[in-house]
Amino acid sequence: MCVRYVDDSSRDSIFIREDFLEFVHVKDVMASALANTIMQCIMTLGLDMEMLVGKGYDDAAMMSGQYRGVRTIISEKYPKAQFIHCAAHTLNLVLAHSCKISMIRNCIGTFKTVINFFRQSAMHDGLLKDAAELARATHANLFVVSLFILRKVFSFTSNLNKVLQTKNIDLIEACNYVGIVKKTLEDIRNDEEFLKIVTDSKEFLGIETHFQHLQSQTDKKDEAIILELAARFSNHHEQIGNLQILLPKCMKNKYDAINKLSDIHKMYLLNEKLDNLLCEYQLWTKKWEEISDDLNELNSINTLEKCDKQFFPLIYNVLKILATLSVSTVTAERSFSTLKCLKTYLQNTISQERLTGLALLNIYRDVIVDPLLIVNKLTQRR
Repeated sequence: MCVRYVDDSSRDSIFIREDFLEFVHVKDVMASALANTIMQCIMTLGLDMEMLVGKGYDDAAMMSGQYRGVRTIISEKYPKAQFIHCAAHTLNLVLAHSCKISMIRNCIGTFKTVINFFRQSAMHDGLLKDAAELARATHANLFVVSLFILRKVFSFTSNLNKVLQTKNIDLIEACNYVGIVKKTLEDIRNDEEFLKIVTDSKEFLGIETHFQHLQSQTDKKDEAIILELAARFSNHHEQIGNLQILLPKCMKNKYDAINKLSDIHKMYLLNEKLDNLLCEYQLWTKKWEEISDDLNELNSINTLEKCDKQFFPLIYNVLKILATLSVSTVTAERSFSTLKCLKTYLQNTISQERLTGLALLNIYRDVIVDPLLIVNKLTQRR
């Protein structure tokens, strides 16, 4: 279990933290039992469930099911806790589903065969036969064109995948980067780009051949990714729909500001008066009219740093919520790497408390631990 929050303890800067808390042993994997276990663990750690504004899981039906999944059970008790699908996993699904085109699917299948070929023993009986078949497959026209198409697409999505796995990115930045990639893929869907792929393929093969009949397949690949990006990241855009009105670059459209602020009030600020939020927002917009900086470069963290907590208390809280909404579940998944190192076959009976303690020491190696404090704590136990 990991937690994401905004650390504003420093006067100089504000940044997002994603911290590992503990491993939780689960015996009952039914949705209701998992939801109760999560809520119980959070309360046991001394965290207030009323402050929970977001939650992130993988795409398993048991966790993210819309009707009786864990996300729904927790949201029924704590409506502010919005479910956000891991953006990095969403991008992976986009690429996986866009590779269903036969030409691309066959190319990836050949890749897997090549990998398995080199993993086999050199004494394999059919080694030379397999090598000859692979040589023919990797020099086929369709394979080479598919290879260059994949290289082009992955060159645009590779950095996006890395950025979505960082801690300091917020949901607005993630959606903006996805939009940039989508727009770029739309721009390169032209004859000039296809001719460039054809030229590279001919140079690689060293022969003169015609690829014009494959242009429709190339267009299908680009179109599939564009449609998948738009469809699968639509929920992420919905999550930030009302909240992004507090960002300076989104204040130009003021005709529906009252409705969006009203929705924000109902979701997050029921204990406050709506009039106070509306008045704060008027002061907030007036503040940014006086500033001539490039407002398009400001994300939720940058905006939060420029927000006076005393003068704009409600705006400050909502901006913290916007920055806290999870982008990915990478921190939780990386903790499993530590688990594999700690809980081996020789240490299979390690207790849950000891396992979590060792994991914390391994993950937070930069934290200096005073041995005297540990000795005093162990002495107090006795």
